[in-house]
This record gives sequence, structure tokens and C-alpha cells, in this order.
Amino acid sequence: MKIAMATLEENMETKLDQTFGRAVYFLIHDTETGENKFMINPAKDATGGAGIKSAQTLVDEKVETLIVFRLGTNAVKVLEGGNVKCFRAIEDTAEANLKAFKEGKLTKLEDFHPGYHHVK
Repeated sequence: MKIAMATLEENMETKLDQTFGRAVYFLIHDTETGENKFMINPAKDATGGAGIKSAQTLVDEKVETLIVFRLGTNAVKVLEGGNVKCFRAIEDTAEANLKAFKEGKLTKLEDFHPGYHHVK
């Protein structure tokens, strides 16, 4: 299974990013191989639709689970279309969130905001 998180840095001791669509990095952890892959979020500087683009990136990466603090409804539609399950992150490191998920301590994310629509 592939588990994704939005992170502030490219290491397991980093805190998770409070944002999703404009997060700088995504960590993708493969539970079968134990591999941790960090990638720059290609939507972080998007002028619009960052949540949708970020969500599509994770679907394209074949992520099955996302650990995140909050999501907008448009991103959720993309993630649901890709059968990605979303769980509420805890205020801690990427490593701690991964451990909490594996131990069944994270709750399913079920409340979504209408999205942040940045106007320039």
C-alpha cells in the first residue's frame, strides 16, 4: 500500500504541512517495500486549482491512503475518484503519523472545507 503525506521537508522527522494543495513536498511511503519517496508537489505554485492538481498527482502515483490535516471538497472529489482513503493527521512528525496510522490510531477525515480560492 502507498501512503502519502504533505511535508515541510524531505525527511521523516519533518512536521506535516498544514496545507495540502500548496504543500512543498509529498512523502509517499510504500508499506510493501518500506521505501520512502519524497517529491516536490508540482502544484505548489499553481495560480489556481492547486488542491485538484495535488490530488491528481497522488492518484497518478497510485496512492491508496492520504494522511492530512484538512482538504477542500474539490480535492476530495479527485481523491475519492481514485479510491484514496483520507485520515486526519496528528501534530507530529511524518514518522509519528505513519506509526499512528499503522497502529490504527488515526481517524478517518470526513469534514471538508469549500477550498481556498486565491485571487491575485
